[in-house]
Amino acid sequence: MSKQRLEGKVAIVTGGASGIGAEAARLFVENGAFVVIADVNDELGLQVASSIGVDKVSYHHCDVRDEKQVEETVAFAIKKYGSLDIMFSNAGIAGSFYKILDLDLNDFDNTIAVNVRGAAACIKYAARVMVERKTRGSIICTASTASVVALGGDSAPYGYNTSKHGLLGLVRSTCGELGAYGIRVNSISPSYLATPLACDALGMEASEVESAVVAGANLQGIVLKPIHVAQTALFLASDESAYISGHNLVVDGGLWAGYNPSGSEKGPRVRAWRLRIDRLQSRELMSLYLMAPTLRGVVAVEGTTAVVVGVTKVDGWRRRLVEESKATWVPVVAVEFVVVVDKVEDLMTVVHATAVVEWVKDCNQGGGRCRGRFGGVCASGSCYNYSHFWAFCNRLPNQLKAPDYSQETRSHLGRRLSPLMQKIQNRILIVLCQKNNLGTKILIYMCYLSQVTQLTPKPHGSIVKSLLVVTHFNSNINSSFFFFFDLFYFNGFFVYLSLFEAIPRRFHLSQFQPPIPILRLQIRAAGSTYGNHFRVTTYGESHGRGVGCVIDGCPPRIPLSESDVQVDLDRRRPGQSKITTPRDETDTCKIFSGVFEGLTTGTPIHVFVPSTDQRGRDYSELSSGYRPSHADATYDMKYGIRSVQGGGRSSARETIGRVASGAVAKKILKDFAGTEILAYVSQVHKVVLPEDLIDNETVTLDQIESNIVRCPDPEYAEKMIAAIDAVRVRGDSVGGVVTCIVRNCPRGIGSPVFDKLEAELAKAAMSLPATKGFQFGSGFAGTFLTGSEHNDEFYIDEHGRTRTRTNRSGGIQGGISNGEIINMRIAFKPTSTIAKEQNTVTRDKKETILRVRGRHDPCVVPRAVPVVEAMVSLVLVDQLMAQYAQCNLFPVNSDLQEPLLPVLQPEESEERRALGVVVELDFEDVVDVVGVEGDVIEDMEVDAFVITDVNDELGLQVASSIGVDKVSYHHCDVRDEKQVEETVAFTIKKYGSLDIMFSNAGITGSLCNILDLDLNDFDNTVAVNVRGAAACIKHAARVMVERKTRGSIICTASIASLVGGAGAGHGYTASKHGLVGLVRSACGELGAYGIRVNSISPYVMATPLACEALGMEASEVESAGVAGANLQGIVLKPIHVAQTALFLASNESAYISGHNLVVDGGLLAVNIPVSKNK
Repeated sequence: MSKQRLEGKVAIVTGGASGIGAEAARLFVENGAFVVIADVNDELGLQVASSIGVDKVSYHHCDVRDEKQVEETVAFAIKKYGSLDIMFSNAGIAGSFYKILDLDLNDFDNTIAVNVRGAAACIKYAARVMVERKTRGSIICTASTASVVALGGDSAPYGYNTSKHGLLGLVRSTCGELGAYGIRVNSISPSYLATPLACDALGMEASEVESAVVAGANLQGIVLKPIHVAQTALFLASDESAYISGHNLVVDGGLWAGYNPSGSEKGPRVRAWRLRIDRLQSRELMSLYLMAPTLRGVVAVEGTTAVVVGVTKVDGWRRRLVEESKATWVPVVAVEFVVVVDKVEDLMTVVHATAVVEWVKDCNQGGGRCRGRFGGVCASGSCYNYSHFWAFCNRLPNQLKAPDYSQETRSHLGRRLSPLMQKIQNRILIVLCQKNNLGTKILIYMCYLSQVTQLTPKPHGSIVKSLLVVTHFNSNINSSFFFFFDLFYFNGFFVYLSLFEAIPRRFHLSQFQPPIPILRLQIRAAGSTYGNHFRVTTYGESHGRGVGCVIDGCPPRIPLSESDVQVDLDRRRPGQSKITTPRDETDTCKIFSGVFEGLTTGTPIHVFVPSTDQRGRDYSELSSGYRPSHADATYDMKYGIRSVQGGGRSSARETIGRVASGAVAKKILKDFAGTEILAYVSQVHKVVLPEDLIDNETVTLDQIESNIVRCPDPEYAEKMIAAIDAVRVRGDSVGGVVTCIVRNCPRGIGSPVFDKLEAELAKAAMSLPATKGFQFGSGFAGTFLTGSEHNDEFYIDEHGRTRTRTNRSGGIQGGISNGEIINMRIAFKPTSTIAKEQNTVTRDKKETILRVRGRHDPCVVPRAVPVVEAMVSLVLVDQLMAQYAQCNLFPVNSDLQEPLLPVLQPEESEERRALGVVVELDFEDVVDVVGVEGDVIEDMEVDAFVITDVNDELGLQVASSIGVDKVSYHHCDVRDEKQVEETVAFTIKKYGSLDIMFSNAGITGSLCNILDLDLNDFDNTVAVNVRGAAACIKHAARVMVERKTRGSIICTASIASLVGGAGAGHGYTASKHGLVGLVRSACGELGAYGIRVNSISPYVMATPLACEALGMEASEVESAGVAGANLQGIVLKPIHVAQTALFLASNESAYISGHNLVVDGGLLAVNIPVSKNK
């Protein structure tokens, strides 16, 4: 897929100030679109627009409930950008929770007004301008999984449920009318994710929402994020979904398509959850519906300990629990300890029943240390503002009930709790409490304090307090269970395990100082010296008297003068252009030692550069406030003191010493081997220099230095300068990438294992200020290739030397240079110090606003070029000296080690490089495509194909036309399971993995009346279309599970999977309905392994299969399809289905599973498909 999938298009994103909308706006811009963010939160909307870049994003206030504001927003987009191609109606609210008897109709009306009426206004005015300007636009609405399932009012507000169902109807209704103008209308229905809307509705933090989602998710190993929904919106906005309209694309990881109620957990389970979900009472439990597929009542059993949830129904169960637990409550023998929760509302015990078992088992049975101290404890908490506590023991009363603590004063609490504390002393107390129940927190504090305040030294290893387990409504196990647990006395130390937020702040670990001092280790100060043989130490700070370096280990008799060093210092010097800091320093160097009469003496070389334009007063505000993303805070954390003038030691001015020493290293390398090191800017912000524009063999220093941004291509240099200047005038900054090459590097430089040359280069590059990334050779792009594509094949050149035809290894193999060009790319972040106001904190922990007054680079990348060259030079000269120290005593064949000027074979190199950019999937793909008659695979681009079919002649022809280096053919009749198994085995043997199974084989069967149905033909159709797909899913999933591959399985269904009696045979219609059921069923089981299973249902198109079934020529099928189509101006082709399959195969659909993606131009939303007799 192209990286600029929305090039030149204009989009409006409502609700774009946060969550899904903000991610979509950012992603649209990254793909070439101009975006108008519309929202009611002006401050947040402007922040998002500014963070993306105001050159392509605008913000406009819009309350979608007001039709006039929607109309004005559309007019604003037209006036500013000249067109409107995409309307992403994303604004929405959740509304409030009410019982139906207490429903607030004003709140209900408001929810409908935003979620449905607002979307209608967006569609209306966007469609008006699209129709007027004949724009084939895309309109997308954010719905919800609440649009496909009916949830009770305690799981989702009634207004929300109603509005999202209504929104889906609106989408389907309008797609019919607008299809005549070529305008597509679709919706996206995500499951719960941690957007501000969801967090506010649930009353939970983002991490809590995500944990709740993971706990109830079907698709494991991934957390649904706003970016996943944004990527889906990008697909629907782009031309890749050109034939999709009237569709509700569900992004829920297959949660509602197919769940596995039995799960993979061991032990018995009681399915009481589903029957009681309608009894939920609290809005905090809105997230419970997420867990319905996997939690239908829980019984967790291990040994003689059990936890039972949601299975008790009769009064008096608490007493019967102790008396009859073995026979009545848990279906195991000899259960001695039982924790039962009678309310499904006790969410955390439901979610973490197994965890409760583990802790209870540990305390009740671990080593016998607690045994006999209690008979059992049962706790139950409601989800209201009170808590009940029961302690069960054969030596204690049957029930102890504490009062409503949230309504009591602390003093009264103390009097009430005293008897209870005496009763439960030395026994386990399990408390289930509401998250915000202040009274329960006070109880926790008093229970704990009554134990720990009387601590005295105990024998080694003894338990000195009771176990107190506390849980509240939070779906993250790490923060849900607060264990004030086993305070041991070991070797004079108290070992204390706790999470402090459950108790008052004044109670802190510092109260438990160990009687024996902790041994503190001191190490020497480090971090200012680099190198083992050629050692460089830099010194100085940003606004001190000067900076410099000391070089130790430089060989003697190397010609060196101050002018040799000054050349690179001048390239690094500030104040030379409008895109650098205005600080005016001459940076004139002085060599104080190590050079005599123009030659190095072999003794330390001292280079000093005085500072002449310091303005330390500009940084007075930094004495207390920390610059965001700067080293100010971490320096304080480490040393407790720092220079606040500029960046102090963390300032980029420190790199003067690196450049000075690097100039010396360059001379050594140049004089010894003719080695040349060049760096240039290859990216500034979003301006990326294409790699094929620059020939690394011939690029020169003059080309690089021909412009102020140091980009060797003049056209891209101007674009980069403009990008920097755009943020400079706003007081902001941008980052970029520096590419560095080493030509004519001696062979044999570097070492195996820990001291590999690329490792040393990465360490050196990442030590530079503002660096955030390093790529070497093919870098991350190499992961898209197979071994045969990535390997650099050897050959003997005309001089008899061993060479490589390509250079994806980047000039280094096995950590050792091979003589080819070394190439690397270093990413630099935007400058941290900017003129804009930013939120920060002071050293005394007060929040404040910071605006820095100093002089700073709006982009460090242009001035970083000589610094990168310097660090690479220091690495190579140090490694060169190490090479001579180790290997020169017994020299090897000089032919193997001599430097060379690399010459690649251009024709073959270009051909091989092309293989690296064929596919844009996010992993190395090996694909089985079953069935070639649909012609779909010819339009799919992946790294390796195995085509399987029963038509060998045609299959071999297709494989040959694509290229046998990437495609293999294997005969397979999917009705024969053995052949399917052998095909998968063939794929594994040839390519080593299987990531995608595209089960595309199918037949139509015969057309006949039900009275004349040929059951043999019917059986054969089902055998190919359903049984064959089942075999493909089975054997593909086997190898994916075995190899822990997060794969994608895709089946070709049909619009006959959604309707009947539309001209298709009975066997065909039955089989395609069955296939979708198979997909939904399989996705439930395979989601636990991270494997996605989806289907594609295309409208009629002119494939050989359809032409033969209809008895028509391809042109006739297409004409019939167009005549009956809803979406006009486009003819459905195999490429459209292939692009949809590519979307489902790639990580762009990472959270889509169990979904039937319909490619019919919105036909089924409003119409009936074409038939043979139409």
